[in-house]
Amino acid sequence: MTQVRAVYEFEAQPNSGELSISVDEILTVIREGIEGGWLEGRNAKGQHGLFPESYVIKVEPPLPPLPAIPAPPVEGLEQFLERFLGTDGNGECILRILLATLEELICSK
Repeated sequence: MTQVRAVYEFEAQPNSGELSISVDEILTVIREGIEGGWLEGRNAKGQHGLFPESYVIKVEPPLPPLPAIPAPPVEGLEQFLERFLGTDGNGECILRILLATLEELICSK
């Protein structure tokens, strides 16, 4: 069902079938396209009635949460760094520094 948020206050006339709405109130639309620019809806208290369509804006549904992305395994990182830096000459020295820094970061958490 479509939800709308009131951007203006509307005071219903007694015994008119209208629904009073307050600014920022969220309403569920039950029926659209009523002659004269009206919507029929229900508020959070379960009250329902007519209110001016021009007094509300459509509420976009929230986006679904993104799936959690697991952290890469630390064991795989060491092999990656060995391939990336090599194990000869300066590459081995840089690899040891990176691994020590990584271990320090992990242990300090």
